[in-house]
Amino acid sequence: MSDERQAFADVPADARGHLGMLFYAAVYHIVYHLRRRASATERSLDDVFRDYPFLASYFSAIR
Repeated sequence: MSDERQAFADVPADARGHLGMLFYAAVYHIVYHLRRRASATERSLDDVFRDYPFLASYFSAIR
């Protein structure tokens, strides 16, 4: 089995699994955007997670 298939083996191959993947993609984009904005003001990703603590658990799930 390829690495790509193993990476998503636990994701259901249906609408629910697809929506879950889209949700985590959206979280990633939000964290990426906030990290870039924070770095422009010399703040860290940890600072972002202190401001938005709910994002930290989602980000750790996809890391």
